[in-house]
Amino acid sequence: MANAMSTTMTIRMDSQVKNDAQKIFHKLGMDMTTAINIFLRKAIARKGLPFDVCLEEPNEETLEAMAEAMEIAKHPENYKSYESFSDLVHELKVAENEE
Repeated sequence: MANAMSTTMTIRMDSQVKNDAQKIFHKLGMDMTTAINIFLRKAIARKGLPFDVCLEEPNEETLEAMAEAMEIAKHPENYKSYESFSDLVHELKVAENEE
């Protein structure tokens, strides 16, 4: 870049975020300034954030599982429960042998 001028940028961030990021960047062989410059250059190239920003929405299977879990929590008396994991495994083995 011919005639590129440097400038200073001051930003506020959580100190733990800064420390954690610095450790990662150090392992990658760069400092915070280099990492931020990479981020900004990628944003310019992409004409937006260099990663997707979206609200995660669960798929249909997950929504059904969540609804089932809420139903079990509301009405545990309608569902079989076990005293221990080994009791569950034992019953599954018995059921498997009956097939």
